Amino acid sequence: MQIERLPSERNSRRLRVAAYIRVSTDKEEQDGSFEAQAEYYENWIRSHDDWEFAGIYGEKISGTHAGNRPEYSRIVADALARKIDLIYCKSVSRWARNAIDALDSVKLLTGNGVNLVFEQENIDTRKAGVIFQLSLSAAVAQNESESISENIKLVYRNRAKKGAFKAQRNKYFGYSTDDGMLTPDGNAKYVPLIYRMFLDGFSPQEIADEMDRRGILTNRGTDFTRYVVRNILQNEIYVGDIHICKTPQRNVITKEPDPEQYSRYVRDHHEALVDRETWEEAQRKMGRRMYRQLQDPAGA
Repeated sequence: MQIERLPSERNSRRLRVAAYIRVSTDKEEQDGSFEAQAEYYENWIRSHDDWEFAGIYGEKISGTHAGNRPEYSRIVADALARKIDLIYCKSVSRWARNAIDALDSVKLLTGNGVNLVFEQENIDTRKAGVIFQLSLSAAVAQNESESISENIKLVYRNRAKKGAFKAQRNKYFGYSTDDGMLTPDGNAKYVPLIYRMFLDGFSPQEIADEMDRRGILTNRGTDFTRYVVRNILQNEIYVGDIHICKTPQRNVITKEPDPEQYSRYVRDHHEALVDRETWEEAQRKMGRRMYRQLQDPAGA
């Protein structure tokens, strides 16, 4: 008698794939890439019929230690809880700059049946013999992190002392930044609409859909996504303020906050696109911790 072998549970269902994104607040040029990466990975995962989209885990943070990254901890926990089968990440340095953390986490996950792909280094733990390559890449990333950290801190410290701020090109929807200053442009009129829709109960995705329906593009010429809308709703730029050195710099050895860092919050720095009452109401609705700090600008 021929016995038909039943497919395993893993082979009978779609592969659950997630992505982890970390953009470093130590490098301002990376901040604007968060939304682009989130959109890229979500579209990439959903384009595979045999994959199931398991989520985007992402954070804007300076990360030389895994303990400072709640989204990193969450994706590892979800993977160990069998909610994820495969994790995509841009590079080993985005996953963990500490070589020991990188190796330990990868061994832990692969030992529990969860694989990882680091695109920049072309590392796929589903392939044999990748541990040595991973070890080398993680060590290089850690060395680079430590070598540039002190230079970055010096630049930001001097910039904060002077209250200097130079807007990045095409970063802020509704503003022209060609001369390094924030000047309202032709899209400025849509920012109050985004806030009003949010306060009227529309979700970031619904707002993005409305912007797309109207044919409105971001400053980079791409369609709106919920990540772009969230960034607009959460950014103090739109109420006319700036926050220099928002994220504490940490000592690369002790991981303690730098006592010499200057974090400076400047109100009414440039022309606002929404009034303060509207912006603060949006922050309360978003439930952001930053809002409580901004109630006392002297302490920010």
